[in-house]
Amino acid sequence: MKIKAHKKELENALKKVVPACSSNGTMPVLQGIYMYDNVLLSTNLDIGIKTSYDVDVIEKGKAVLPGKKLLNIVKSLPNEQVNLVIEGNNATIESDGVEFNVSGFDPDEFPSLPEIDESNQFGIAGSVLKKAIDKTVMATSKDDTQPAGRD
Repeated sequence: MKIKAHKKELENALKKVVPACSSNGTMPVLQGIYMYDNVLLSTNLDIGIKTSYDVDVIEKGKAVLPGKKLLNIVKSLPNEQVNLVIEGNNATIESDGVEFNVSGFDPDEFPSLPEIDESNQFGIAGSVLKKAIDKTVMATSKDDTQPAGRD
């Protein structure tokens, strides 16, 4: 797999999917981002996020690279042009003479997201959703180990 992307475009796409990357070690592949063509996908088996971005695909393929590490690397690159070459489970990320090598995961081990039945979808205005969240956020816990109300 070989791609050329604009740094900001890739960085923004990675920022969208990294929150769904798992941080525990039960299934290491879940710490990664599944990449194919112009699509990025991540899941921790509770939630999944899929996005597409503008990229020049030179050679098609698929890969799973560590999400948070990949985002940090892309953020630190000096140039606007990012070249990503993936051979097997290893990736080379290059920009303006700076090169990073990253080991990834076997893409065949990455779980697929369930198909969503469109009859179960609905739409809501962003302002209405924000208002609803603002009214209920005080009932949530700031500590995942304690129930709400015990802060």
